Amino acid sequence: MPRVRDTLFPLCVAFLCLGVARCGSDPNLEGAKLDLSSKDYSRALENIAKALESDPNSSEALALKGEIVQGLLSESANMDERTALIEEMAQAYRRSVEIDSSRFQSGERRLRVVYLQEFNAGIEAYSVAGNVGAEEVQEAFTVAARLFRNASIVQPDSVSAYVNEAMAYYSGGMFSSAVEAYEAALGLGHTARELFVYLARVVDLIAGQATVEADRSQLYRRAVRVVERGLQHHAEDVELRDMLLNYYALADEPQEAIAFFESQHEEKRDDRVYLYNYGTLLLTVHDYMGAIAKLSEAVRLDPDYTKARFNLGAAMINEAVGVVEAYNVISDSLDRQRSDLTASTRARMETRQKELDVRRQSLFQGAIEHLEIAKGLAEDALEQPRDICRALFRAYGHTNQRSKADAVAKCAAFDGP
Repeated sequence: MPRVRDTLFPLCVAFLCLGVARCGSDPNLEGAKLDLSSKDYSRALENIAKALESDPNSSEALALKGEIVQGLLSESANMDERTALIEEMAQAYRRSVEIDSSRFQSGERRLRVVYLQEFNAGIEAYSVAGNVGAEEVQEAFTVAARLFRNASIVQPDSVSAYVNEAMAYYSGGMFSSAVEAYEAALGLGHTARELFVYLARVVDLIAGQATVEADRSQLYRRAVRVVERGLQHHAEDVELRDMLLNYYALADEPQEAIAFFESQHEEKRDDRVYLYNYGTLLLTVHDYMGAIAKLSEAVRLDPDYTKARFNLGAAMINEAVGVVEAYNVISDSLDRQRSDLTASTRARMETRQKELDVRRQSLFQGAIEHLEIAKGLAEDALEQPRDICRALFRAYGHTNQRSKADAVAKCAAFDGP
């Protein structure tokens, strides 16, 4: 009889262990499971915290924590709290998979559910924001942006989440926040072309609103850097190359810009916008003859290109002024030294003086022709021709056409801003 008791006792113990919890299992972990099944998330978190305190590297406990926090999301309406919960949930699931790779599929599946939940909620919020009053627009689009950010926390490899977050901020007029969203995606190593395109466009928009010239130039330089990064990954992208040409023209980096424009010349010599931007850049660095050549080509391709006509006229005026200065230098020398000059030297100087005078007249006449056409085009398009009129006033003055200068004086609005 004693042998029978000795034999039955261990079996009884084993039976009781299986009936209560598994042999060696953490009672806090088992309690958290029961709490989760009854949706008592607060108590479940307390128990899982104790379980992880005992074993921080328990893959099972970490996966269960992810499920518990995921359940809490259904009870969270506060956006800051919701984002914090999503970060905690994602971290728990990922740590669980790091420890036990066999949990990868189940963890990814659960994360995918939350990603779709936040992404779709962001789309819905974006739609709602498009129909609210002006006073509520920013707040409404911020909600959409935050939901898209939550989605990107769950799946950092989702470019769509970042793009939509940035678009929500953009639509709400929060351009700086839109830039931050695009930069966040690029910072994680995303290289989708639309990230570079959209980021550069938002920076361009901010630059256009800048009231300080130095700030504007700095922003255009930032746009240049963004597009340069984009071309490192998408070297043949035509839109990115065109954007870079444009931003080089706007940024205060003339030598880099000229080198890039020149490298594109063979391929884009029949592109009126490229020629306009190149010519305008040369105009800003005082290469007036180079500017005249490129802008003349732009006008040849599109005779109604108002801006090209205007800048071509401006380049011709500036070149003509330089010719006038050279003419005056020779004239002064002749006046002061005529008696000391040999006949042949005097003849050469007088010939050069006549050549400069002919060139001066030709340049001013050409400038006036292009500017008058530009003025008519601007007026036909109901655009403000003030700057064109100011250039015309200058050209008329240099050619002693006083009545025509007086006629454009009002349009030039010299007493205005």
